[in-house]
Amino acid sequence: MPLSGAYHARMAARRRTHLGDIELGVLSDLKSIPEYLREGGLARSAISLARMLDSGEIDKRDVPAMTRELRMLLAGLLDKAPRKGAKDGVDQVQDQLAARRAARNSV
Repeated sequence: MPLSGAYHARMAARRRTHLGDIELGVLSDLKSIPEYLREGGLARSAISLARMLDSGEIDKRDVPAMTRELRMLLAGLLDKAPRKGAKDGVDQVQDQLAARRAARNSV
């Protein structure tokens, strides 16, 4: 059974005036990642799933699957975000070269 236009209008109005607990949590999590990831499709999908879960208008048997998908989306976004203070292979090579130069210059 397709959803009516009135349903969509009601949901759109509700979204603008009320943020649910799950959506607030997702938005809070998204604050910790760079803006270019927050504006992408994965982030938008996570927000959309959160809104659906907050609406309470989904079948209870779908909640675990949607929650799992939301968790996977957020984990994927966090994996794509650069780590603060973490060094990758390039940083390690640069540190080794700097140490060699410093040792050579001190002799």
